[in-house]
Amino acid sequence: MKLPQTFSLRWILSRIRALNPGAKRLILFGTVVTACFALVLPFIKASGRQAEQAAVTPKAVSTAFPLQSEAKEPAKAAVKPQAVSTASGTPQPKALSVRDFRPPLTGRELRGTGKTLIWWDVLGDYRLHPGVDIEASPGAKVLAAAGGAVTELGTDPVYGKVLVLEHGGGWQTVYGQLDNIQVKLHAKVQPGQLLAQVGQPTGGEADMAPHLHYEILYNQQIVNGGKTSE
Repeated sequence: MKLPQTFSLRWILSRIRALNPGAKRLILFGTVVTACFALVLPFIKASGRQAEQAAVTPKAVSTAFPLQSEAKEPAKAAVKPQAVSTASGTPQPKALSVRDFRPPLTGRELRGTGKTLIWWDVLGDYRLHPGVDIEASPGAKVLAAAGGAVTELGTDPVYGKVLVLEHGGGWQTVYGQLDNIQVKLHAKVQPGQLLAQVGQPTGGEADMAPHLHYEILYNQQIVNGGKTSE
């Protein structure tokens, strides 16, 4: 028994033999072209895949653009510390108030800031009394009421040996009736530092008991009070 495929092939070959020579050449040419195309087709498909891959490459390269924008971020971040550093600056010193001044010594108040004129026996006239007079034994230590610098140092006709400290911001302290002064003019002093000792009262307060004459001034105005002298 013959297979159907064998019968069909014999029938096709018999039909080709019956054709004229021109038709046979045409069929042969078509067969050769078809065979060549079948051989070349795999190479065409491979080159097409390579072309597709090559077309994808620019898309892969385009991913470099986000990297460029990321590269700019450190430059932006580098500006921030500069802004912070300019904002930080130097800390401003705390503003003083009258409560920030410590007592230069401990003792009984003899006379406070007068709101009315009083008679001064030694001076022989009426006048106000600035600051306070604090009773103390001669030789008692006088301490700086706050940190500052010595701006005046000398002898006053009313308050004897006097020392003035400048504390900044318009604040000053005045210490009178001193002896054995321990600091020099323009010296920097710390809060509580020894300035001098209490001396014997001289000048306009020579008739009083030994004491420290003490003033706190803000913008040249007396701000420490005590009892009012009569």
